[in-house]
Formats: sequence, structure tokens, C-alpha cells
Amino acid sequence: MALQYVELCKDNCAATNGSVNCNPPEDDFTEVFGPNCGVELPTFGTITGHIVGCSQSKRYIADPEAAFSEVLVRDGRSLSVVRNRSHKGVGVGLFGVHKGPFFWCVLFGDGETNSTFMLEERGQGIKQKKGCFSGSAFACNSSNLIRSLGLWLLSLLLCLVLHILRG
Repeated sequence: MALQYVELCKDNCAATNGSVNCNPPEDDFTEVFGPNCGVELPTFGTITGHIVGCSQSKRYIADPEAAFSEVLVRDGRSLSVVRNRSHKGVGVGLFGVHKGPFFWCVLFGDGETNSTFMLEERGQGIKQKKGCFSGSAFACNSSNLIRSLGLWLLSLLLCLVLHILRG
């Protein structure tokens, strides 16, 4: 769902500071993003926060720490979202425009770890709906290993930061 959210913002990257001026309606999570990915509405948790950032750099920032500090958490508002103690889960989406900026989206939720929502028919209800796992134009098996590893490491870093902040 973070991928779908960030794709809506692909034309809104500020050239000077990497901020993203994009605010899709909150209802889009339950009415658009969730159903597109086969999420059962009664199991959909609350989105407790989100951070969206972009980099005008033509290169992908593969280092999770650099992406975290240079793109996602540039100000006190973003840091306060990360420090919010109501977060229990995190999802990350990354989207790159050809020869253009890269966008990151981090969604935080209040659902139990790894169980914020359930997929229809235990995940068997959808074959592949574009935008759920690997972007709108790519099939699930088309993801780049390095980018996948970078996203995994970024997710791990965010989970570690949340754990430390809750101390």
C-alpha cells in the first residue's frame, strides 16, 4: 500500500529540499489501496503516521541510513512521527521515476506486528494486482535484488529505531 501511496506523489518532489507536497485522502487506504491488494476491510488497522520523501538525485540511495537521514527524516515533524509510541507496524514503499527522482514512503500502523490486516482467502484471492508489491508497472518477480535488499534494510532500520525510542 505504501507503493500505491508514493506513486500518487511522483510529480510532487520539491527540487530544493526533497519535500513532497502530496496528500491523498485518508479514505484511499481503505477504499483504494487496501482493496487493490486484496486486504479484508474488517482487518484493516489504523494508519498512525506516514513519512514521504524524495531525492532529486539521479542515483538510488542504497544505504538505508542515508535514505533515513537524507530523505525521510529531515525535520522535527518527521522525527516526531517516528517517535510516536502508538506505532506497532511499519511498511515501506520505494518508487523511482525513469531519469528522475526517487520517492520513499513509510507507513506506520497500530495493528499487532505482522497482523495489521489479512488478505482475502489467506492471500490466495488475488493473482497480482499491479502496485501491491512491486510498483504499478512491474510484476512481482521483476524487482531489483539490490533495491529489495535496500528496502528490507531500511525497514529493519526503522523497526530498530522504533524499538530503541520505546526503550
